[in-house]
This record gives sequence, structure tokens and C-alpha cells, in this order.
Amino acid sequence: MASQSIVAEAREHLAAWRKLPFPLEIMPAKIWADLIAENHENIIQTLSPEALVERVTSDNITTGPAFVDEPRFKGIISGQLEWLKGFGRPLSSFPAYVQDSELASPRVITTEDGRRVSAAFLYHLGTVATLGAFVGKFETVLELGSGYGGMARLLKLVHPGVHITMCDLPETLYLCYIYLRRHFPNCTFAAMTERGTVPTADFVFVPAPLASSLAGSAFDVAVNTCSLSEMTQSACDYYLRIIENDIKVDYFHHLNRIGSPEPLLANACATSFGLDRHWDVLDFKWHDPGNYFNAYFPNYGYLLNLMLRRIPDKIRSPELYAGMTSRARSLLGAASPGSDEWHAAMLDIIRIERRSADIEAYLKVIRPLGWRETPYYESLLNGTKPTKQSAPASRGL
Repeated sequence: MASQSIVAEAREHLAAWRKLPFPLEIMPAKIWADLIAENHENIIQTLSPEALVERVTSDNITTGPAFVDEPRFKGIISGQLEWLKGFGRPLSSFPAYVQDSELASPRVITTEDGRRVSAAFLYHLGTVATLGAFVGKFETVLELGSGYGGMARLLKLVHPGVHITMCDLPETLYLCYIYLRRHFPNCTFAAMTERGTVPTADFVFVPAPLASSLAGSAFDVAVNTCSLSEMTQSACDYYLRIIENDIKVDYFHHLNRIGSPEPLLANACATSFGLDRHWDVLDFKWHDPGNYFNAYFPNYGYLLNLMLRRIPDKIRSPELYAGMTSRARSLLGAASPGSDEWHAAMLDIIRIERRSADIEAYLKVIRPLGWRETPYYESLLNGTKPTKQSAPASRGL
């Protein structure tokens, strides 16, 4: 498709998306409202897909870039490549065409083994490698918070048969639509502009105001990296309800902030890990060097990286959950208080049993640290819902 047609098509979709009623409970948090006002509106005026790709890969619009002239750049790239190697999926294990886009900004691109790579590219590849390791074969993916489309592009390159449904704010989805349309001229695209059944295509675009239309859909895996914890609590709860109650999903890759609040997240949620008991935690990484996010942002606060498998309805039973909590309590007894292992066990125990004594024990550790999750766990005790993160009392982990 000609470049002008891609832009015209995307603008038509955006105009329709912006006319949709936006539910108050999922209105964007301040960080995203500000980003859209400061960056997205200007980018929407970009005349060509090529210029848009250059811009979204070099500006901190959805995925903060690392620039080749930064002192940290070589260390970031090296760390990411080492992570892939240690994970058993070195860069060389992927097909030769799995590399960053020819249209990506030269400000972020270097060459490794003859391939164009950037920090964002390798970060997205870390997600794709993780899905391959824990999920194996998959055909349908729900990406909640698609950003400009960098991960969706890699998913399609590595798994050509995959169908990806993306849900995001209209302005961000606009960037994603153009980015992917430009890179995959032979794929099928579908953009929802009114309520109804989610269509089938290589790439499906669902604007946030139509997120409820996802109900009844089935996906092999759902993915959220770094956006649930940047939403308001009501928005985060809304999307988790969709994932846990309204769709059928087998796996959930969940990578988000945990611990002390950040000033830039003024009205962001207290927790994005308010998960129900029907998940089996396959992988829990936080301060662990195996957390690929740590290789991408070595100077950034650690994010909790979870791979979860949904427990099928037919095998759920009191005995199953009793066994899960028994194992978690055994691990808790052998863990040092405050360690990653201790938090993993406590989070599981509270998620499954919701006992006041366990919640109070957890609060005794996180409350003095001023953790963003404090209001959430307090709400479990008093039966209310947290509305936003607490102010930091002191520096956390």
C-alpha cells in the first residue's frame, strides 16, 4: 500500500476512535494524558509512515530509546545479548531477517553479527523469547498496551502464523497501525470502530473505548509489559477483569512496576498485581539477573516479571489450592524475609487465601518502605478499593 494511503487510512480510523464514548474508569492516567498531549498530537501530523517510524523509534513515546552516543549504550546492548545467550536463545538462533527495521532511527541502531539492533529491539525480542520458552506454540496473542508496535512486529517475524490483537489508547494505536502497516504490506489488518465481535486478521486493532468488545474472545496468551502499572487503579482493574473473567486465555506474561512509587506516576495505580487465585506462577523474576528488563534498563528500578498459566475451570478444587498454598508456605519458611523468594511466596499465599494474618504480615514489611502496593493490601483488610498509589515514605527496594 502506498505511504499516503496508509496515513489516510490510519487517520480515518483515529477519527472514528476519537468519536467513541470513553468510559471514565479507563481514562488515561496523568503520565499518558501528558504524553499524548506533548508528543502524539504532533506526530499525528507526520506526513509519511517512514518519518513516523523514525520518530517513534527515537523519541520516548512508548518505549524509551537508548542512543548510540550515550555512554551506557554499549553496556545495554551487551547485557541484552548476554541475557539472550544465557536464556538459550542467542541472537544467532533467530532467522537472519529477525533484526531491527531499516526505517528505525540511525540514532538508536548498531550492528551485531551483521544485524541491525537497538536496545528496544532486543528488549522486545526478550519478550518474544520468553513466550516461546514458556508457551511454546501459540497462534493468538492479545497485547494489552501495544505501544508503537515493536513487539508485535517481532512476534510476526518469529511466528509468521500468529494473529495479534492489540488494545491501546486511540492515539498510540494510530502509531501502531501505521508502523505495522508499513512493515507488513501483505498481512491482513482489521480496525474496530464500533462495538461487535472481534474480527480475525493478522493484526487487529481495538481502541480502549471498545475494550469490552474483547469479551468472549479466546487467546493463547495475553501480554502486558510496563503499562498496567502506569494506569489508574480503576483502569488496571478493568483490564484485569477482562483478562480473568471476560476472555479465555491460557497464559499471561505480566511485566510491571512493583515497590516504591515514582513522582511521574502521580495518579497511577497502587498495584497491577491484584490477580485472582486462578493462576499458576510459572516464572517469577524481580532482582534476578534473569529478568530481561534489567538488561534493558540497568539504571532503572526493577520490575516484577511474571509468566502465568491460567488454571482450567475443570481442574479447580479446594484441594488444588490447598496444595498450592502448602507449597508456598514451605518456600516461605526457607526464605529470608524481604527476599525475592519471600515476596514470591507471600504474594501467592495472599492471592490464593486472602487471610488477614498474612496480609498484615506483608504490610509490616512494605508499609515502612512506602510501597505503592500499601493501599491495595490495606484495602484487602478493610474491604475498600485503592484509588491511587501512596506517597513514598522512604526509599524502597
